[in-house]
Amino acid sequence: MKYLLILVTLSLSLFACQSEPTAKQPKVATPQTTAPATTQQLYPSIPAAIVQNLFQECDFLDVIFNGSFKGVSMSLSQDQQNDIRQTLSFITTTPAQINSSCKTTGRMFFLKQGATLLEADFYLQDGCQYFVFFEKGKATYANAMSQVGANYLNQMIEKAGQVRGQ
Repeated sequence: MKYLLILVTLSLSLFACQSEPTAKQPKVATPQTTAPATTQQLYPSIPAAIVQNLFQECDFLDVIFNGSFKGVSMSLSQDQQNDIRQTLSFITTTPAQINSSCKTTGRMFFLKQGATLLEADFYLQDGCQYFVFFEKGKATYANAMSQVGANYLNQMIEKAGQVRGQ
């Protein structure tokens, strides 16, 4: 009984010692583990002459969805000029506001007779509907994506997900 009383007293003392400092210390905000999302215009709008050149010259378009959006990895190709031009119409003249928290949904390759004319990453998450264009492997231009374009690409992902049972 004597040992039990000593054990209880020691336990209470330890508990009191542990809880007391936290009561006296002011609460400090813990830093966020992820940085808040920021949007900024990092790149100029793609020149109209480049888009016009793609409109005239591009004869094949490869679109690769990387699976980061809705979990669907797939690719689609367009070889009909009207389809390619429709996809090009998704590029607005508005420079994109790049959201630092968004991940790329996929990449487009604009080709002429098998040679790459231009590459573009595209983004489809909420708050992220835009293209980032690459020249010689370096991000160079960025433009907002039209809502029609975002709807079209989302429909492609939804259809592929349904076919695969996702």
